[in-house]
Amino acid sequence: MSAKPDTMPPSAGKAGPNPVFDNIVRAVGQERAGRLFVDFTADTKDRVERIDHATAAGDVATLQKEAHDLRGTAGHFGFQDLSDLTGEIETACRNGDAAHARELARRVQRTAEAALEVAAAYGRSGDEDAGGNDSDSHI
Repeated sequence: MSAKPDTMPPSAGKAGPNPVFDNIVRAVGQERAGRLFVDFTADTKDRVERIDHATAAGDVATLQKEAHDLRGTAGHFGFQDLSDLTGEIETACRNGDAAHARELARRVQRTAEAALEVAAAYGRSGDEDAGGNDSDSHI
C-alpha cells in the first residue's frame, strides 16, 4: 500500500496537484495537514458566499478583496484553477471592469466545488490517520 492517503480522488490532479499536498503533509504532518484542509474547506465556502453576495450587490471593492484572498489561499493549497480564476476577477476589479468581474465571479462556485471536494476528502484522511499510523509514510 502507498504511504499517501487513498482519499485522493482522480480529479485531484486537476484541482490540486499531489506534490503540493505532499509538501504540506511533510511540513506539518498528516494530522495537522488534515486540519488545515478542513479549515481551507470552511474558509473557502465562506469566501465563495461573500463573493456571491458582493457580485449580487455590485460591491466591486469587496469582490476584489475576497477574490484576492481566495486566490492566495487556493494557490497555497495547489488549487491552480481556482487561484487563476480569482486572480482574473481581482484584475478585472482593479481595472474597473466590473461587468467582466461579475461574469467571472459567476464561475467561482463551480470551480470551487472541485477544490472543496478534494480538500474535504484529504481533511477526512487526516482525521483517520490521527491515530499515529504512519507505517506507510516511507514511500
